[in-house]
Amino acid sequence: MVRPGERWRSMDDLLAQLGSDPRPPVRRWLLVGGGVVLAGVAAAAAFTLAPVHPIAAPTTSALALCDVDAVLAGVWDDTRRQAVAAALRDAQASELQARRVAAVLELRVEEWREMVRQTCAQAQSGARAPAEPVAACLRRRLAGLRGLSDALLRAPKEAASRGLVAAWSLPPATSCADARWPKEAPWHQVDERPLAELDRAGVLGALGDVAGALALARGLAITAREQGDLPLQAEALHRQAALERAAGDPAAAERSLLTALWAAEASHQDELVIDSETLLLEVLGDLGRDDEAIALWQRLTAVLQRRSDDGRRESAALHAIGRLLLRRGRHAEAATQLALALRLGERSLSPEHPQVGRLLLDLALAQARLGAHDEAARQLDRAVQLLRAALPNDDPALVQAHLARAEVERRRGRLREAAADYELAESLLVASGAQGREPMALAQLGLAEVARAQERWPAAEAGFTRALQIRERLHGAADPSLIEPLIGQCIAATGRGAHDQAIASCRRALEISGRPSGAAGVGAARLALARALWAQAASTATATPSVRTQILGLARAGLAELQAADHPDSRAIAEAADWIAGRSGQ
Repeated sequence: MVRPGERWRSMDDLLAQLGSDPRPPVRRWLLVGGGVVLAGVAAAAAFTLAPVHPIAAPTTSALALCDVDAVLAGVWDDTRRQAVAAALRDAQASELQARRVAAVLELRVEEWREMVRQTCAQAQSGARAPAEPVAACLRRRLAGLRGLSDALLRAPKEAASRGLVAAWSLPPATSCADARWPKEAPWHQVDERPLAELDRAGVLGALGDVAGALALARGLAITAREQGDLPLQAEALHRQAALERAAGDPAAAERSLLTALWAAEASHQDELVIDSETLLLEVLGDLGRDDEAIALWQRLTAVLQRRSDDGRRESAALHAIGRLLLRRGRHAEAATQLALALRLGERSLSPEHPQVGRLLLDLALAQARLGAHDEAARQLDRAVQLLRAALPNDDPALVQAHLARAEVERRRGRLREAAADYELAESLLVASGAQGREPMALAQLGLAEVARAQERWPAAEAGFTRALQIRERLHGAADPSLIEPLIGQCIAATGRGAHDQAIASCRRALEISGRPSGAAGVGAARLALARALWAQAASTATATPSVRTQILGLARAGLAELQAADHPDSRAIAEAADWIAGRSGQ
């Protein structure tokens, strides 16, 4: 076992070693992950397993599930339905919220019933061996359902609105179709209780108790490590990493995932390898390490090719790489990956699942950046409808969908529809207490752009100023995110004839864009300053030929910088070229 000081320190080291070491993959992962130190040792007492004994044949037969109504008694029957509905009412969930939670739970139960029917038919026909791992998976799905309904019975008021998110987070029973026993695991833990506890951690996290969920997952991971149960360790660390990311600690999530990958590879758990590498793609994106994420994608593709499932894992992996490609400006490639992820997600998750809504949202963003605004608008209409039905009003994905649709509508010239979506996003943010965050800055920028297009200059300037103030509070006085609202202020002030104020805003934007981190905004800032100077010269009768020549030189430099950008904006380039051409003969 590798000592902690000898472990790999980054994905660069890890991938370089995996690419060059000639030894078998499992042995390599043993060297990589063996010494990674787990966080949260203090939570070790959160859950204690019985001592591990040599593996024995399962004592619970698949046939025990075949009396479905008896098995569901106390888990999801009429009595439990009524109790959950009453608990949600007591927690002040709306009637609509309560109905939606019940509908998703009914969907999961019906999926479970159908899978049990198929499994029992297989077992009763004499094919007991392949039916047993499926039955074990179905028992776990049933335990997850019980865990959520138990949690909803005692959910505090602040968690009531998260019941719908938690219900959708339950894996469908259809994912059990290809379940199998581990190939090489003499220490495999037949006891299903720790897996049920791990699923309970997922429920707690979905209901908003991230701290409690983390304590439970960390305790399970530590106990699994001490007992040498690598499959459980891999799954517990994957759950822990997801919760650490949700808590805003991607660095901790990366550390957990590196060890999870070691444990999954060492125990030949391809499903957990896929899950962990998919989450690691997202975490590396959070950390701004896209090059490492691209390298990881090559490994993930190889695992996906050798291990097929019902499409859920492949959809999640393609979604992660699609988001990565979007960030990199590779919009056509992103659209291809996201379209495939959407088809797989609709087939494996159901067309009403909120994850399908998120896929529609990201696919529409890729299409919009390719200029396919009409197609993007159709996808966003569906995404908004789906997410409004599947998520509570305070879920960030719903705000993102309204903001994305508003932006597309604005690009299509449908300013009234765009303003309505921006205002909806604004009201959702205010209701959820998120008015000081980046989405509110985006809503204010959007409303200001609508006002600018309508030449309502005071309203435009007010919106740009609100966006600027939010970003200054979030990021400081010299962050590149200030360039956009400063340019907006400059344009709006020019529109109402406040030329000195306009030039001051543009000069500040240009100063920020001169920093290495703001270089992407320098072309737009230079063009905006040129327009402000031209308007001032025209209004003060100082537009001499030499002044005009200097200003047009400034504008041409800005146009060249727009054209040389990593991801050129064809619309902005065309507008700049038209502006320069219209004044070059004067």
